[in-house]
Amino acid sequence: MSMTMRLREKRSMRTPRNIRRSASVGSREVELEPHQVKQMLLDEIRHQSAINAYYGSLIDTDIECPAWHLESPVDNFNVDTYELNHVEDIYTDKFFFERHMNYVAVHDRESYIVSVLEYDHDELHLLKTDSLGYEFYTLSRSEVVTNSRKSVKYLVGKYLMQEDPESEIHLLSDLQAMQYIKEIEENNRQSSDKFKYSIIYARNGQVSPHDMFKNGTSKLFEKFLIHMRVRNKDATVQLPFRNKTVQYNISNRMDKEQHRRIIGNSKCILIFYEPGPVPYNLMGIDELGIVPQLVVVVQPHSHDYYRIASFRRTNLKEFGPPVPHNFLFHRQVLYDYLNTKIYNGISKSLFCQPMRSTFMKSRRFAINNIAERYAYSKKGSKRKNLKKRLQRS
Repeated sequence: MSMTMRLREKRSMRTPRNIRRSASVGSREVELEPHQVKQMLLDEIRHQSAINAYYGSLIDTDIECPAWHLESPVDNFNVDTYELNHVEDIYTDKFFFERHMNYVAVHDRESYIVSVLEYDHDELHLLKTDSLGYEFYTLSRSEVVTNSRKSVKYLVGKYLMQEDPESEIHLLSDLQAMQYIKEIEENNRQSSDKFKYSIIYARNGQVSPHDMFKNGTSKLFEKFLIHMRVRNKDATVQLPFRNKTVQYNISNRMDKEQHRRIIGNSKCILIFYEPGPVPYNLMGIDELGIVPQLVVVVQPHSHDYYRIASFRRTNLKEFGPPVPHNFLFHRQVLYDYLNTKIYNGISKSLFCQPMRSTFMKSRRFAINNIAERYAYSKKGSKRKNLKKRLQRS
């Protein structure tokens, strides 16, 4: 038997389990599809649960951080939670290219926009656009169109006034208004096609991020970056992730100014924590300020396997996918799992303070601009106040 054949036999014997791995092309692996990652996770969870392994403590749970919540690992991993929480551009996809009606409801407190689409002869699709986001719902046409002699535009406006009598309802008949509404969605998306987070390399026992910033690198950290598909030495790396783009900001490749300007403004921080006797302590993370909303801790455990823990701000609501209890993540699922979890966490943070205030302020400003442009008519203008028409009827 040749030396090459003997080496191949030894390598195949090192595989810990008969779990299907992705094929290799040269020195680079073929990327697993999301459904393959799901299946591999389930196979791993079943096996590791069967051997009832215990891998020690990753997080120092004796330390109390009132502003942060440690995510509790789950015993039953629901594969349905392993999805990107992406909110589609509803107005652009379902309304913009179809014949529809737009109304603006003007109120002293807050204005909003209602788009109405006659889906078929039986249903009306309505989309409410306000500072919080979007609300999509369906009405029976018979609920709104109660008089065949009146136009549908008029009857829909009357229905909206009855639902909200404190607001003035105005029909936006100008085609340019459609473009303005579309821009609200484009400029203030509830989900983004690009997300970014910072990766900090921490030696075992380090607590302060400022001490971590002084670290160089290590073989374990560079190996982790390879598993996260980083193939160069740049401080900022952009990679495709499903139909999105993920950007890593790698701390040990940056200077002090970049630490302050980029990492301090990251909504998510990933801590690569070297293995050792001291569990990770979150106490120092508040040195980065109030912008970070999510902290994910990753620690190598053994050959090609990692442990993960997740912290979120107490005001940040729960999001998936969860962390399985006492579980080791194989390198082949690491990239997809981490980016799915971080994307969902960053998306959820848009609706929690302090990010929610910025999101709402921008949307409210754009909606008020439309209200001022179309609702408040000048003397002699052909624009008509629908409320006055309804009062006369």
